[in-house]
Amino acid sequence: MYAMKYMSKAACIEKDAVRNVLREMDILMGLDHSFLVNLWFTFQDEEDLFVVVDLLLGGDFRYHLQQGIKFSEDVVRFYVGEIAMALEYLRTHRIIHRDIKPDNLLLDGKGHVHLTDFNVATVMEDENTLATSMSGTKPYMAPEIFKTSVGKLRGYSYEVDWWSLGISIFEILRGKRPYHISSNTNMSDIIQMFESSCLMFPSSWSKNFKDLVKKLLHIDPNIRLNSVEKLKECELMQSVNWESLYRKEITIPFTPSKDHLNCDPTYELEEMIIEPNPLHKKKKRLAKQNSNKVDTGNVQLTPMQMKLDTLGKKFKPYNREREKILKDQKNVNNFDDKKIPEEDDAASSELVELQNGVEVKEKTQPNETEDKISEEEKQVDVVEDDKDVARVTEETEIERKSFPNDKERLIEIAEKAKMSEDTEKSESLEREDIIDNKPEEIIDNDRKEVTIEDKESLLPNDKLDSEKHENRVSTV
Repeated sequence: MYAMKYMSKAACIEKDAVRNVLREMDILMGLDHSFLVNLWFTFQDEEDLFVVVDLLLGGDFRYHLQQGIKFSEDVVRFYVGEIAMALEYLRTHRIIHRDIKPDNLLLDGKGHVHLTDFNVATVMEDENTLATSMSGTKPYMAPEIFKTSVGKLRGYSYEVDWWSLGISIFEILRGKRPYHISSNTNMSDIIQMFESSCLMFPSSWSKNFKDLVKKLLHIDPNIRLNSVEKLKECELMQSVNWESLYRKEITIPFTPSKDHLNCDPTYELEEMIIEPNPLHKKKKRLAKQNSNKVDTGNVQLTPMQMKLDTLGKKFKPYNREREKILKDQKNVNNFDDKKIPEEDDAASSELVELQNGVEVKEKTQPNETEDKISEEEKQVDVVEDDKDVARVTEETEIERKSFPNDKERLIEIAEKAKMSEDTEKSESLEREDIIDNKPEEIIDNDRKEVTIEDKESLLPNDKLDSEKHENRVSTV
């Protein structure tokens, strides 16, 4: 379940609150914390702006104080811890709330506190930036805000929220504020009050609680308690289990009543009786307005209508559920993007190793091929030699069969040798005749042309070779 509040566009424009409303929506869209009233949806129609937030049925501290509820130190110290964690979270987002008070501290059904109303909150550019505007509720505003407004200081920072926390817990525990300041009190009187008066504590308060309030309400912001780490050092807070408190696992001693609404029903009656444009009559009212627009046709817009159109364009619709889904998808995509390069690196390394393996294989392949070819040639040579040996052996066997007598075989061999010599001699003479009869010839040796004169210079050498050949034959 959620709580929904609606704001009249015309009322925001008339009160000059448009800027604050839009800024509050922008701030809440970026926040999500256990001890904040978180934004869930925003939308609008022709008349109103609608804001849907966490539903907290425990009421605010203002209501409980008005009902006369008395809170103990043990209860209040848990509230201090929870609000402190909310302020620490806001600081991480560079946000100063500037309006912490019992009215803006809401309780859920189990008694845990939640900070709401960022109407006057501001976002700092960096840690060195100072805020300067006079913003907040006077009785809860820190001394440096007043001093900045009169020109005594250059500005203020996150410490103002811790001062407001100190004023609030003082009022929650005692039932009234430590300084008598109202909206009509003059600023110079307020500054003098801070500088001259001292804090007065009830005698029933423990020393540890007094020390905590003194640290929160120190006039000097540089000495003031302003962080969870400093809060943990306080005697009153040392027994708190902070992890369990953040997860809301600690049972708060005070639980709001569930028998009735923890709010003033006067506001509901006021909305129904005094409100000129009540929500329950909106449907009929808008239908009538739309029909009037159709009947009158196109008319020139008034200044208010132009401002309403501008506000409608600037007001952003928001859906936390959709934003959460988009964020989860983005985180998954970022995770995949981070994972893919690693896989690419692994794949590329495997590819490099594979390429290296191929290169090594290619480098070794020629040698292996050559070795294989040489082995095959050797095998072929061996086979041919074996064939020659077999052929010679076969011929020898044939000769031996043809010539049983060795003498006859020798005579036959000599005759064959003489016939071979005569054949070679006749072929040599025929080659000499061809050379003499040819007038010109081209020899394809390194692509060179040879003329007839060059051939004639070669003829004597050819004749010498021929004579040598004849001598060799006769000698054989």
